[in-house]
Amino acid sequence: VTGQFENNKEILIGPRSYIDAKGEAVGGGIISARDSKVGFLVVSPFIISGTGQRILVNRGWIPRNKLKSETRWDGEIVGQCSVSGVLRVTEERSSLSPANNVNTDMW
Repeated sequence: VTGQFENNKEILIGPRSYIDAKGEAVGGGIISARDSKVGFLVVSPFIISGTGQRILVNRGWIPRNKLKSETRWDGEIVGQCSVSGVLRVTEERSSLSPANNVNTDMW
């Protein structure tokens, strides 16, 4: 689809462990780890050109020290672009996952 990201409306989902190229989680436990192997997924709304409809796009994993958007300007796509992807079924929340926090956009 073609359109543009609403970068100012992104949400963060986590904490999440870093998954390496082999598909394995690294970095120890999510709660106890203090290194760069624990972070968040960035999800941004994408406005589809011509329809105004929005879809959510998982932009990928970021370490904890990149939570503020101003620390990752180089990964922000501005203006019209095309994206392709895979539609995934909703995942069930683990009993160990913290509750959603609407006030801080932490999901």
